[in-house]
Amino acid sequence: MTLIVRSAEQRDLEHVGRIEDEADRILVDLLHPDDWAPAPSGAERAAAAGLLLVAEQDGVVVGFAHVLEPDGVCHLEQLSVLPLHARRGIGRSLLEAAKDGARARGHERMTLRTYADVPWNAPFYRSAGFVEEEPVTAFDRALADTEDRLGLDRYGRRVQMVVALPPMPAPHDVEGGPGWSIRAADLRPSVTDRAAFRAGLLDDPLAVPLELLWSGEPDVALDQLDALPRTVRVRALAADCHRDLGDTLRAVQEYDRLVDEHDGTPLEAVLRQHRGKALLAHGDAGRASEDFRRVVTLRRAGAPALLASAEQALAVAERHRIRIVSRRSSPDVRRILGALPDWFGDQVAIENYAAAAADGPYDSRLAVLGGTVVGVALTRRHFPASAELHLIAVHPTVHGRGVGSALVESIAADLAADGCRFLSVHTVGPSFDHEPYARTRAFYERLGFTPLEEHHGLDWSGPSVILVRPLGSSGPTQ
Repeated sequence: MTLIVRSAEQRDLEHVGRIEDEADRILVDLLHPDDWAPAPSGAERAAAAGLLLVAEQDGVVVGFAHVLEPDGVCHLEQLSVLPLHARRGIGRSLLEAAKDGARARGHERMTLRTYADVPWNAPFYRSAGFVEEEPVTAFDRALADTEDRLGLDRYGRRVQMVVALPPMPAPHDVEGGPGWSIRAADLRPSVTDRAAFRAGLLDDPLAVPLELLWSGEPDVALDQLDALPRTVRVRALAADCHRDLGDTLRAVQEYDRLVDEHDGTPLEAVLRQHRGKALLAHGDAGRASEDFRRVVTLRRAGAPALLASAEQALAVAERHRIRIVSRRSSPDVRRILGALPDWFGDQVAIENYAAAAADGPYDSRLAVLGGTVVGVALTRRHFPASAELHLIAVHPTVHGRGVGSALVESIAADLAADGCRFLSVHTVGPSFDHEPYARTRAFYERLGFTPLEEHHGLDWSGPSVILVRPLGSSGPTQ
């Protein structure tokens, strides 16, 4: 049976509450509480800031894990598996995937609260590296106080547990076969020993285009492939050629078709692996990570070399994946704004932004890439129907990689889900001739903001333009 752990999708949410209710029945039978509240719905869980994963076995959702991220804390709020599927390693697979996901989002520790003496509670988590600790953060203490008010300790001792989340190891080159390896830098195969490579592919009818492609001649390889029958392998190699020639969209679209045609077959893993590489080249590290994570699951019981290549690909994708977290960090605001003198040259203004990030009415979001905070955004909800993007800044080393767009889209999606209708932003107006701010205005307009009015003396002594984006709109324009 095939087990897949993946991010929850809209179609999965209807199962989440039912899975928790069925799993809770075993606990209720053990503890005999006077009453037990029904589980939150999947939609409620998905709306909370954090990570929602599901375990799918042979096409059926049988478990889920929900990680909350309030104010920078990483807390495993719930882990549930259908009783009929218990004791098959599904809960542990969900737990490890949740830890990997939290680690990739930049968290260094994960907490949970559970019963100390229920066998599938604290003893299970202890076997996965968790240890008991006292509540540390304000969130921890508030959660413990809530449990006290609910009287959960009437049924047994409640404990807080924590596990350290070490940084993800740096990707390394992986040997693919005789005479070739997969480079960690870009996940491309590379011929390292031409004689050994040719000897290993003596009977392979595609040895010549393979050697051309993996030796940096995708155009010549594609010419040869175009003359061959359109087998699955020829189509896949041609898509790789298009990827290496820069036509990444065409490569992704061809792999989309191939994956759809062979989903659930022995070819699924290799096709998802190659689609993930095309997605990564196309700039969609999020989808690439999902593909690589599924390939890792599919290959766990297979050849070690194939599993190693999938784990390498996942590590590379996670380092390229932009994570948006709700967390306050004045030091990161100072560091990033200080690296942008063309936009933030006034130290007093920088300190004001840092103070706003520390406290007050502003929602704070951080963009994390490879474990490093590379972008910051502050938003203020002035009215139920409108909010203002008070600050957005991206470190110059990652300009052009979609960090700013990811911040804005995360903010816009959450505001729209909460009934907000408009997101506004102020920036230096067009009557002030300044190339960096011209790029800023173009950035906002690409993301669906429309300039409305320019005023002098609004935010500074010169001109400011007010731009507005209706929420629930299509967002970025091409």
